[in-house]
Amino acid sequence: MLDPIVVGFLAAAVSVPLSQLIDAEARRDPLAARTAVLMFGVAALAVSGATRGTLGAGFAAFYTVGGVVVGFQALQRALSRPILQASEAALALAWVWVVGGGVWLYVYAANTSLLGFSGRWALLTAAHFHAAGFAAISLTSLIVRATDRGRWLLVIHPIVFALVAAGLTGMRALEQIGTVGYIVLFVAQWVVALGARLARRRGGVIVLLALTVPVGALCLAFDWALGGRHLDLGQMAWMHGVVNALGHGVLGLLGFGRMQASPRSAPVGAPFSLAYARRRIGPAFVASLAPARPQPRTGLTDDFSRYAGGGFLSERVDPRIRRFYEHTAEYELDARHAWQAGFRFGGRLFFQLSRRLGQLGLPGPDTPSGDMTNKICDVDDARDGRLDVRAWVRTWRATGETLYAALYSEHAREDVRYMNIAFPLPLACMTSLLRLENREGGQLALTTRRASDDLGDQGVYLQLAGLRPWRLPIDETITVRTTDEADLGEVSAADLTARHDMWLFGRLFLRLEYRMRRSGVEGA
Repeated sequence: MLDPIVVGFLAAAVSVPLSQLIDAEARRDPLAARTAVLMFGVAALAVSGATRGTLGAGFAAFYTVGGVVVGFQALQRALSRPILQASEAALALAWVWVVGGGVWLYVYAANTSLLGFSGRWALLTAAHFHAAGFAAISLTSLIVRATDRGRWLLVIHPIVFALVAAGLTGMRALEQIGTVGYIVLFVAQWVVALGARLARRRGGVIVLLALTVPVGALCLAFDWALGGRHLDLGQMAWMHGVVNALGHGVLGLLGFGRMQASPRSAPVGAPFSLAYARRRIGPAFVASLAPARPQPRTGLTDDFSRYAGGGFLSERVDPRIRRFYEHTAEYELDARHAWQAGFRFGGRLFFQLSRRLGQLGLPGPDTPSGDMTNKICDVDDARDGRLDVRAWVRTWRATGETLYAALYSEHAREDVRYMNIAFPLPLACMTSLLRLENREGGQLALTTRRASDDLGDQGVYLQLAGLRPWRLPIDETITVRTTDEADLGEVSAADLTARHDMWLFGRLFLRLEYRMRRSGVEGA
């Protein structure tokens, strides 16, 4: 005779491979998709009566590690987008419940106990983690993805789960509150789905049906939480566990599989530098990237007009600014800085770290600014992995310490061309993708910030060796303008200034003011 708790767990565990198979991006990730499918087979072996003990514990341990691997892949997909979307982050974090369920599966398969739970109660807890946790939160995330509404549901859902979980340990009042919370949550999902006319989309009716199923099943759970025992544990496992797992989790995922709702923002489409350092960066590391026959380089780009497109009009930029980007090495630079209140202590720590790295040498709050050397040199494209790469190395003239050792390239996505700037780090690269924008009076802005409807690649990313690039909560805008001291009638005599603003989590933390004066000296 079938054990309803074993069946309930397997029904809930079906959502693990299904979540990857219905998602187009997850299917393109062979490690995640294949591991998730293998996990279900391993879970079935772990709950088999013939394998309980050491062998079953091994299967359960593999299952748990698999959850970590697939969850990390999902997290990478979420963080590699130019915009961090709540729905995609929640889809990745939902794998925490798979890992937690894997722990309880291990407790069951190894014939041990945890927090006073063992045997069938441990397996029932594993099923709860998968059905009420992973599958239900995945559906909530997909509703937010498909409708672009109801982000607050992503906050409420884990809280409700925690209340029910606490109630299962004996705190009956919390279990009752959590059960009512689930009913309210599913009704709220219905309201969000209907408000977005989800039923009119392919698979939408299936999704709405899946949102209806658990309401009836939760009435039984509420009766159980109140102390009613009209059904025994086995009957509850059939009527509440299996029905919810299949009718809500599996059916809902199948509905979204037909709908194929895409994330609002696709993963970043830029090529990223592969020029990872091993230890210190600085000018010596940049010199090691030179090709056998270096080409003469004088600017950050050979032709500024290449950036025209996507609403940016290169011809409207003052010709003195255009000349700076095409002949950067001909200019002398100096800089002043101002750390903002609340960030000065962190600035001092970062200054000490950057001195050791020979990279990103932002001046500390107590560090005097001044003149810097400026050198442009060629980089081997094969070593970097991008095209037409050149390095811009700036060092403080007074100390010789490196401010920036940056590798410049560019890439286009659709009709927008971005300045693609890599900062090599030990076994990593930080990359700033800047979009060019026109400003009044022929000024130029290069920025990672975006308008609400802008889904471009711009942003600051960190890529660790072998992993996807992750969008960092950092933004920057560089505004370049001519100065009043310039001889407006003669391009060659013009001076420029640039204001470089940097934000962390949307808060300004550092402002650099540059002054660039043409010296007439050709670059390296």
